Amino acid sequence: PGCAEYHFALWGGEAAAIVQPINPLLTVEKISSLLNATNAKVLIAWADPDDAGIWSKVAQLSTCLEHVLYVSHAGVTPDVTGIHACVHNFAKLIASQPADRLLSGRVIQPNDVAAYFHTGGTTGSPKLAAQTHGAQVYTAWASVQMQGLTSSDRTINGYPLFHVAGVLPGSLACFSAGAEVIIPTIDLFRKKDGGANFWRLVERYKPTIMSAVPTVLSTLSDIDLRGADISSIRYFRTGAAPLSSETARRFKERTGFHVHESLGMTEMTGISTITPPGVHASVGHVGFRTPHSRVRICKMDANGNITTDEVARG
Repeated sequence: PGCAEYHFALWGGEAAAIVQPINPLLTVEKISSLLNATNAKVLIAWADPDDAGIWSKVAQLSTCLEHVLYVSHAGVTPDVTGIHACVHNFAKLIASQPADRLLSGRVIQPNDVAAYFHTGGTTGSPKLAAQTHGAQVYTAWASVQMQGLTSSDRTINGYPLFHVAGVLPGSLACFSAGAEVIIPTIDLFRKKDGGANFWRLVERYKPTIMSAVPTVLSTLSDIDLRGADISSIRYFRTGAAPLSSETARRFKERTGFHVHESLGMTEMTGISTITPPGVHASVGHVGFRTPHSRVRICKMDANGNITTDEVARG
């Protein structure tokens, strides 16, 4: 779920090894398959009650896990029945470490694999995409450049943190610029009350940049601002799915914000094109390619042969 420990586990895990964020709403069978595909040895899991039943799934996993670290905000000691691995308290392990250095002394190289992110599985079982440290750093840097992020910026990140949009352009880019990231709730934007109170969250925390998928924008278009002051937002971006003209129109009518589109995918480390602030492109235009990247636009026939080919270089 959405919590600070997720980020500690993610970025700390990448500093030590290779991290594999997993959607806890997946079935036990799919989670087991993903863990076995990468030969995962350590699992960090939420132990408090939640709608995904994360901890109850841990005991059912068919894997070769050696260690399970549990995170609890309620101070519970979870039931370890059926877990054939050493179980540890995540907070206690962190507390035992020095705060100013890594004991490993590791020097990370750009081509070292940082993470295996699974795809959405919309056309079958989720597939794994390897991301290097260099690619993740590039995505963060490019997102900062294209959006003009600074240490005075603030965002409410309601994206799932097992998804590249929430982790890289949504989090790492802000961290690298010194911007503030607010996690709205443990359930992020999955619960209806999170969306219903969204404009009040904006008024209270005063984000300057925001990003949300088109389905969330559609939901927000139906929610009355009830006089909430949302003037702190200077830039609103979307991606992950096509934005319809109707959603863009309704959202602007409700909020006054033009929606800036972007394009990316898991295999490309999150984001490839961004419409920057100040560019009010029509719906369907996903902006400019990120700096130093190459975008190749191809049209293929039924046999997979390229019939037209355009290359944008940088």
